[in-house]
Amino acid sequence: MLLAAVAAGQGLALLPSSFAAMRRQGVVYRTLVEADALSIGIGAATPASRPGIRALLMRALADVRAGQRPAARGTARSGGPS
Repeated sequence: MLLAAVAAGQGLALLPSSFAAMRRQGVVYRTLVEADALSIGIGAATPASRPGIRALLMRALADVRAGQRPAARGTARSGGPS
């Protein structure tokens, strides 16, 4: 599905180098130069009827900016199996 969107000119994808073996018309693979850090920007359109989605994305962004790995909120459990 992702490569179909890329082939149709509707997007791009960051993939592991192993995907380059998957030949598909309309898809060109480029190698990124390794560096200390890779900065990317992500745009997301969130529906007004779903404010929780925007809030989740904003919390994850704040974690990343603070140098933390985004937490899986609401999924952590303490103790043993229930």
